[in-house]
Amino acid sequence: MNRYISVETFGINLLAGLTVKPSFKTIYSELKDYRFNLSYSHDREIWATCILGLQSVTLGNFGVGCIITDSNNTLVSYGNNQVFFPQFRSDYHAEMVTLNHFESVVKPSTVTGYKLFTSLEPCPMCLARILTSGIPEVYYAADDNDGGMAHLKEAMPKIWVEMMENRQIAGAKCSQKLIAISEMLVEMNREMLDDKLKKRGVG
Repeated sequence: MNRYISVETFGINLLAGLTVKPSFKTIYSELKDYRFNLSYSHDREIWATCILGLQSVTLGNFGVGCIITDSNNTLVSYGNNQVFFPQFRSDYHAEMVTLNHFESVVKPSTVTGYKLFTSLEPCPMCLARILTSGIPEVYYAADDNDGGMAHLKEAMPKIWVEMMENRQIAGAKCSQKLIAISEMLVEMNREMLDDKLKKRGVG
């Protein structure tokens, strides 16, 4: 799918190509029929991350999606969680996949004006990677009280805390409906996949 398109066009195209199981039909329909709330400046972007999260969960991964937009609000990079499919990759969280493309293909001369949106609060690994990337604005939909690091930033090593001083890392300005969808998506496979991770290398 082409990057460098509007976030809305990207989401519509992605939805059109999705085949979902009956158990995912409700969320699919909610995203397909969703009407953007103009009072929320990040509604379109978080909607797109939710569609990516839905794609991810249908493939047996954690239901998390991520996009990066430029200063014109054009989508330049995207990704979703791919830890288990198409092959096991412990580092392929949604933010990592998105940043891999951003840094290896987009290759911006400066990251000024870019924004990263993710459906779930970044984990420690992803937050450190985001900070290292230099992207100045990061917005997430659902809080992750168990694995998220944005709300525990004071516990990070000093260098990461210092990097965060000039960055905007906060909850997205989007509707409660999209936040609820983000929360549902990440919980869909979470218990089973967390268990698989715990058992790796054991026995």
